[in-house]
Amino acid sequence: MFEIPADGDYDAEQAARAELLGIHLTGSRTPLYLIRSWEEIEHERSLARVLGPEQPIVSVGLPHGKAVEDFPADAHAWADFALARLQKLPGPFRRLAGWSMGGILAYEVAQRLARKGEPIELVVVLDTFVPVPRPSRHRERIHRGSFHRAVRKLDHFLEERTWPKRRAYLRARWERRRDKLAKQTEGLRTWWRGAAPDDDRPKRGLDPSDGMFVTDTGERITLLQRTIWVSYRKYRPGPCDFPLVVLRTAKTHAQCGDASLGWGAFAQGDFQSVLVPGKHFTMWNEPHVQVVAGKLGEALRTAACVDARRDDAPDIRRSAG
Repeated sequence: MFEIPADGDYDAEQAARAELLGIHLTGSRTPLYLIRSWEEIEHERSLARVLGPEQPIVSVGLPHGKAVEDFPADAHAWADFALARLQKLPGPFRRLAGWSMGGILAYEVAQRLARKGEPIELVVVLDTFVPVPRPSRHRERIHRGSFHRAVRKLDHFLEERTWPKRRAYLRARWERRRDKLAKQTEGLRTWWRGAAPDDDRPKRGLDPSDGMFVTDTGERITLLQRTIWVSYRKYRPGPCDFPLVVLRTAKTHAQCGDASLGWGAFAQGDFQSVLVPGKHFTMWNEPHVQVVAGKLGEALRTAACVDARRDDAPDIRRSAG
Protein backbone atom coordinates (compact mmCIF):
# COMPACT_ATOMS: atom_id res chain seq x y z
CA MET A 1 0.00 0.00 0.00
CA PHE A 2 1.21 3.49 -0.83
CA GLU A 3 0.85 5.86 2.14
CA ILE A 4 0.56 9.63 1.72
CA PRO A 5 0.35 12.40 4.33
CA ALA A 6 -2.79 14.41 5.00
CA ASP A 7 -0.63 17.53 4.65
CA GLY A 8 2.53 18.15 2.70
CA ASP A 9 4.00 16.89 -0.55
CA TYR A 10 3.82 13.40 -2.01
CA ASP A 11 4.49 11.64 -5.30
CA ALA A 12 1.23 12.35 -7.12
CA GLU A 13 1.98 10.05 -10.05
CA GLN A 14 2.84 7.10 -7.83
CA ALA A 15 -0.24 7.76 -5.70
CA ALA A 16 -2.48 7.81 -8.77
CA ARG A 17 -1.07 4.47 -9.96
CA ALA A 18 -1.23 2.77 -6.56
CA GLU A 19 -3.70 -0.08 -6.12
CA LEU A 20 -4.32 0.94 -2.50
CA LEU A 21 -3.73 4.32 -0.93
CA GLY A 22 -3.53 4.99 2.82
CA ILE A 23 -3.71 8.07 5.06
CA HIS A 24 -3.23 8.03 8.86
CA LEU A 25 -2.73 4.27 8.84
CA THR A 26 -1.50 4.26 12.46
CA GLY A 27 -4.79 5.70 13.74
CA SER A 28 -6.63 3.82 16.47
CA ARG A 29 -10.15 3.92 15.03
CA THR A 30 -11.82 1.47 12.67
CA PRO A 31 -10.58 2.19 9.14
CA LEU A 32 -12.79 3.89 6.57
CA TYR A 33 -12.49 2.36 3.11
CA LEU A 34 -13.12 4.72 0.19
CA ILE A 35 -13.81 3.42 -3.32
CA ARG A 36 -12.32 5.91 -5.73
CA SER A 37 -13.75 6.39 -9.22
CA TRP A 38 -11.92 9.55 -10.30
CA GLU A 39 -8.98 11.74 -9.26
CA GLU A 40 -10.19 12.20 -5.68
CA ILE A 41 -6.92 11.99 -3.77
CA GLU A 42 -7.09 15.62 -2.69
CA HIS A 43 -10.69 15.08 -1.55
CA GLU A 44 -9.50 12.20 0.62
CA ARG A 45 -6.71 14.29 2.07
CA SER A 46 -9.21 17.03 2.94
CA LEU A 47 -11.37 14.48 4.77
CA ALA A 48 -8.34 13.09 6.59
CA ARG A 49 -7.30 16.53 7.81
CA VAL A 50 -10.73 17.19 9.34
CA LEU A 51 -11.32 13.68 10.70
CA GLY A 52 -7.95 13.74 12.41
CA PRO A 53 -4.94 11.44 12.70
CA GLU A 54 -6.80 8.76 14.67
CA GLN A 55 -9.04 7.95 11.66
CA PRO A 56 -7.29 5.64 9.17
CA ILE A 57 -8.43 6.02 5.56
CA VAL A 58 -7.78 3.50 2.81
CA SER A 59 -8.86 4.12 -0.78
CA VAL A 60 -8.98 1.70 -3.69
CA GLY A 61 -7.20 2.81 -6.87
CA LEU A 62 -8.57 3.14 -10.37
CA PRO A 63 -8.42 0.77 -13.34
CA HIS A 64 -5.77 1.64 -15.92
CA GLY A 65 -5.20 0.55 -19.47
CA LYS A 66 -4.88 1.47 -23.12
CA ALA A 67 -7.87 -0.41 -24.53
CA VAL A 68 -11.59 -0.55 -23.80
CA GLU A 69 -11.18 -4.16 -22.68
CA ASP A 70 -8.81 -3.06 -19.90
CA PHE A 71 -11.66 -1.31 -18.06
CA PRO A 72 -14.70 -2.80 -16.29
CA ALA A 73 -17.77 -3.19 -18.49
CA ASP A 74 -20.26 -2.08 -15.83
CA ALA A 75 -20.62 -1.15 -12.16
CA HIS A 76 -20.82 -4.80 -11.06
CA ALA A 77 -17.55 -5.68 -12.79
CA TRP A 78 -15.98 -2.53 -11.34
CA ALA A 79 -17.13 -3.52 -7.84
CA ASP A 80 -15.52 -6.94 -8.35
CA PHE A 81 -12.33 -5.17 -9.43
CA ALA A 82 -12.37 -2.93 -6.33
CA LEU A 83 -13.13 -5.80 -3.98
CA ALA A 84 -10.28 -7.89 -5.40
CA ARG A 85 -7.87 -5.07 -4.59
CA LEU A 86 -9.42 -4.45 -1.19
CA GLN A 87 -9.12 -8.08 -0.18
CA LYS A 88 -5.35 -7.90 -0.45
CA LEU A 89 -5.68 -6.39 3.03
CA PRO A 90 -6.59 -8.52 6.07
CA GLY A 91 -9.87 -6.69 6.74
CA PRO A 92 -12.55 -6.72 8.02
CA PHE A 93 -14.08 -4.02 5.80
CA ARG A 94 -16.92 -2.72 7.94
CA ARG A 95 -17.17 0.93 6.84
CA LEU A 96 -17.18 1.97 3.21
CA ALA A 97 -17.83 5.22 1.39
CA GLY A 98 -17.56 6.78 -2.04
CA TRP A 99 -18.23 10.05 -3.85
CA SER A 100 -20.14 10.32 -7.14
CA MET A 101 -19.67 7.05 -9.05
CA GLY A 102 -17.62 5.85 -6.10
CA GLY A 103 -20.79 5.87 -3.99
CA ILE A 104 -22.32 3.26 -6.28
CA LEU A 105 -19.15 1.19 -6.12
CA ALA A 106 -19.02 1.38 -2.31
CA TYR A 107 -22.65 0.24 -2.18
CA GLU A 108 -21.96 -2.68 -4.51
CA VAL A 109 -18.80 -3.74 -2.65
CA ALA A 110 -20.78 -3.70 0.60
CA GLN A 111 -23.45 -5.86 -1.06
CA ARG A 112 -20.85 -8.46 -1.96
CA LEU A 113 -19.33 -8.47 1.51
CA ALA A 114 -22.76 -8.72 3.14
CA ARG A 115 -23.67 -11.71 0.97
CA LYS A 116 -20.54 -13.44 2.28
CA GLY A 117 -21.76 -12.90 5.82
CA GLU A 118 -19.37 -10.11 6.74
CA PRO A 119 -20.88 -7.44 9.02
CA ILE A 120 -21.24 -4.01 7.39
CA GLU A 121 -21.46 -1.26 10.00
CA LEU A 122 -21.83 1.70 7.63
CA VAL A 123 -21.94 2.72 3.98
CA VAL A 124 -21.80 6.42 3.13
CA VAL A 125 -22.83 7.62 -0.33
CA LEU A 126 -21.47 11.10 -1.04
CA ASP A 127 -23.73 13.06 -3.42
CA THR A 128 -24.66 10.14 -5.68
CA PHE A 129 -28.20 9.68 -6.93
CA VAL A 130 -29.54 6.43 -8.29
CA PRO A 131 -29.62 6.53 -12.10
CA VAL A 132 -33.09 6.58 -13.60
CA PRO A 133 -33.71 4.40 -16.68
CA ARG A 134 -34.26 6.46 -19.77
CA PRO A 135 -37.75 5.82 -21.15
CA SER A 136 -38.24 5.42 -24.85
CA ARG A 137 -39.35 8.63 -26.51
CA HIS A 138 -42.21 6.75 -28.12
CA ARG A 139 -43.20 4.53 -25.20
CA GLU A 140 -45.91 6.85 -23.88
CA ARG A 141 -46.86 8.37 -27.21
CA ILE A 142 -50.36 7.68 -28.45
CA HIS A 143 -50.20 7.16 -32.18
CA ARG A 144 -52.81 9.10 -34.14
CA GLY A 145 -53.72 8.99 -37.81
CA SER A 146 -53.03 11.86 -40.20
CA PHE A 147 -56.74 12.76 -40.34
CA HIS A 148 -56.91 13.05 -36.53
CA ARG A 149 -53.83 15.30 -36.47
CA ALA A 150 -55.25 17.52 -39.22
CA VAL A 151 -58.55 17.92 -37.36
CA ARG A 152 -56.73 18.78 -34.13
CA LYS A 153 -54.67 21.48 -35.85
CA LEU A 154 -57.79 22.91 -37.49
CA ASP A 155 -59.48 22.97 -34.11
CA HIS A 156 -56.57 24.92 -32.62
CA PHE A 157 -56.70 27.32 -35.56
CA LEU A 158 -60.44 27.97 -35.11
CA GLU A 159 -59.99 28.53 -31.37
CA GLU A 160 -58.15 31.75 -32.21
CA ARG A 161 -61.00 34.26 -32.53
CA THR A 162 -59.22 37.03 -34.46
CA TRP A 163 -57.36 36.95 -37.75
CA PRO A 164 -54.14 38.43 -36.30
CA LYS A 165 -54.03 35.58 -33.77
CA ARG A 166 -54.76 33.04 -36.50
CA ARG A 167 -51.95 34.44 -38.63
CA ALA A 168 -49.64 34.25 -35.63
CA TYR A 169 -50.66 30.62 -35.08
CA LEU A 170 -49.94 29.74 -38.72
CA ARG A 171 -46.63 31.58 -38.59
CA ALA A 172 -45.62 29.65 -35.44
CA ARG A 173 -46.62 26.38 -37.07
CA TRP A 174 -44.55 27.21 -40.13
CA GLU A 175 -41.49 28.18 -38.04
CA ARG A 176 -41.66 24.92 -36.06
CA ARG A 177 -41.95 22.94 -39.28
CA ARG A 178 -39.03 24.87 -40.81
CA ASP A 179 -36.82 24.33 -37.75
CA LYS A 180 -37.67 20.63 -37.66
CA LEU A 181 -36.84 20.25 -41.35
CA ALA A 182 -33.54 22.11 -40.87
CA LYS A 183 -32.61 19.86 -37.97
CA GLN A 184 -33.44 16.73 -39.96
CA THR A 185 -31.42 18.01 -42.92
CA GLU A 186 -28.42 18.75 -40.72
CA GLY A 187 -28.73 15.29 -39.17
CA LEU A 188 -28.65 13.69 -42.61
CA ARG A 189 -25.62 15.76 -43.56
CA THR A 190 -23.82 14.74 -40.38
CA TRP A 191 -24.67 11.10 -40.98
CA TRP A 192 -23.46 11.32 -44.57
CA ARG A 193 -20.17 12.95 -43.57
CA GLY A 194 -19.66 10.23 -40.97
CA ALA A 195 -20.53 7.46 -43.44
CA ALA A 196 -18.56 8.84 -46.39
CA PRO A 197 -15.50 6.69 -47.17
CA ASP A 198 -13.30 9.74 -47.81
CA ASP A 199 -13.99 11.21 -44.38
CA ASP A 200 -10.78 11.04 -42.36
CA ARG A 201 -12.40 11.92 -39.03
CA PRO A 202 -12.09 9.23 -36.33
CA LYS A 203 -15.26 7.17 -36.04
CA ARG A 204 -16.84 6.06 -32.79
CA GLY A 205 -14.39 4.09 -30.69
CA LEU A 206 -10.81 4.35 -29.52
CA ASP A 207 -8.62 6.77 -31.46
CA PRO A 208 -5.15 5.17 -31.46
CA SER A 209 -3.49 8.51 -32.16
CA ASP A 210 -4.06 9.84 -28.65
CA GLY A 211 -5.83 7.04 -26.74
CA MET A 212 -9.07 9.03 -26.45
CA PHE A 213 -12.51 7.49 -26.97
CA VAL A 214 -14.75 9.11 -29.59
CA THR A 215 -18.47 9.07 -28.77
CA ASP A 216 -21.40 8.96 -31.20
CA THR A 217 -21.55 12.77 -31.10
CA GLY A 218 -17.84 13.15 -31.83
CA GLU A 219 -16.91 14.11 -28.26
CA ARG A 220 -13.47 12.95 -27.13
CA ILE A 221 -13.26 11.50 -23.62
CA THR A 222 -10.81 9.32 -21.72
CA LEU A 223 -11.42 5.61 -21.33
CA LEU A 224 -12.00 6.14 -17.61
CA GLN A 225 -14.66 8.78 -18.35
CA ARG A 226 -16.35 6.37 -20.74
CA THR A 227 -16.24 3.62 -18.11
CA ILE A 228 -17.82 5.92 -15.53
CA TRP A 229 -20.61 7.03 -17.84
CA VAL A 230 -21.48 3.57 -19.17
CA SER A 231 -21.29 1.97 -15.71
CA TYR A 232 -23.46 4.66 -14.16
CA ARG A 233 -26.19 4.61 -16.81
CA LYS A 234 -26.45 0.80 -16.76
CA TYR A 235 -26.49 0.45 -12.98
CA ARG A 236 -29.61 -0.84 -11.17
CA PRO A 237 -29.18 -1.30 -7.39
CA GLY A 238 -30.63 -4.07 -5.26
CA PRO A 239 -32.01 -3.79 -1.72
CA CYS A 240 -29.71 -3.65 1.29
CA ASP A 241 -30.14 -4.15 5.03
CA PHE A 242 -26.91 -2.51 6.23
CA PRO A 243 -26.86 1.06 7.62
CA LEU A 244 -26.79 3.58 4.78
CA VAL A 245 -26.10 7.33 5.00
CA VAL A 246 -26.48 9.70 2.04
CA LEU A 247 -24.78 13.10 2.10
CA ARG A 248 -26.46 15.23 -0.54
CA THR A 249 -26.02 18.75 -1.93
CA ALA A 250 -28.98 20.99 -2.68
CA LYS A 251 -28.35 20.98 -6.44
CA THR A 252 -28.18 17.20 -6.66
CA HIS A 253 -31.33 16.99 -4.55
CA ALA A 254 -33.09 19.34 -6.99
CA GLN A 255 -31.89 17.35 -10.00
CA CYS A 256 -33.08 14.08 -8.49
CA GLY A 257 -36.29 15.43 -6.97
CA ASP A 258 -35.91 13.10 -4.00
CA ALA A 259 -34.31 13.84 -0.63
CA SER A 260 -32.97 10.28 -0.47
CA LEU A 261 -31.45 10.63 -3.97
CA GLY A 262 -33.30 7.43 -4.87
CA TRP A 263 -31.58 5.25 -2.25
CA GLY A 264 -34.54 5.26 0.15
CA ALA A 265 -36.36 2.80 -2.10
CA PHE A 266 -33.61 0.20 -1.56
CA ALA A 267 -32.59 0.79 2.08
CA GLN A 268 -34.25 -1.81 4.31
CA GLY A 269 -32.09 -1.08 7.37
CA ASP A 270 -31.07 2.14 9.10
CA PHE A 271 -31.13 5.01 6.62
CA GLN A 272 -30.35 8.71 6.82
CA SER A 273 -30.07 11.46 4.22
CA VAL A 274 -28.22 14.62 5.26
CA LEU A 275 -27.94 17.95 3.42
CA VAL A 276 -24.42 19.38 3.10
CA PRO A 277 -23.31 22.73 1.65
CA GLY A 278 -21.78 23.33 -1.76
CA LYS A 279 -22.33 21.58 -5.08
CA HIS A 280 -21.14 18.26 -6.46
CA PHE A 281 -17.55 19.46 -6.92
CA THR A 282 -17.38 22.47 -4.61
CA MET A 283 -18.45 20.43 -1.57
CA TRP A 284 -14.75 19.58 -1.23
CA ASN A 285 -13.70 23.24 -1.01
CA GLU A 286 -13.31 25.19 2.20
CA PRO A 287 -15.41 25.81 4.22
CA HIS A 288 -17.86 23.22 2.81
CA VAL A 289 -15.55 20.26 3.35
CA GLN A 290 -15.53 21.01 7.07
CA VAL A 291 -19.27 20.29 7.20
CA VAL A 292 -19.01 17.28 4.87
CA ALA A 293 -16.26 15.71 6.98
CA GLY A 294 -18.14 16.63 10.16
CA LYS A 295 -21.28 14.81 9.00
CA LEU A 296 -19.18 11.85 7.91
CA GLY A 297 -17.51 11.83 11.32
CA GLU A 298 -20.91 11.81 13.04
CA ALA A 299 -21.94 8.78 10.99
CA LEU A 300 -18.70 7.01 11.89
CA ARG A 301 -19.16 7.76 15.60
CA THR A 302 -22.73 6.46 15.47
CA ALA A 303 -21.52 3.26 13.82
CA ALA A 304 -18.87 2.94 16.55
CA CYS A 305 -21.50 3.31 19.30
CA VAL A 306 -23.72 0.68 17.72
CA ASP A 307 -20.74 -1.65 17.38
CA ALA A 308 -19.80 -1.08 21.03
CA ARG A 309 -23.33 -1.86 22.21
CA ARG A 310 -23.28 -5.02 20.14
CA ASP A 311 -19.99 -6.12 21.70
CA ASP A 312 -21.26 -5.39 25.23
CA ALA A 313 -24.53 -7.25 24.73
CA PRO A 314 -24.64 -10.75 26.24
CA ASP A 315 -24.46 -13.70 23.93
CA ILE A 316 -27.98 -15.12 24.34
CA ARG A 317 -27.15 -18.42 22.63
CA ARG A 318 -24.14 -19.00 24.86
CA SER A 319 -26.14 -18.08 27.97
CA ALA A 320 -28.93 -20.43 26.96
CA GLY A 321 -26.45 -23.21 26.45
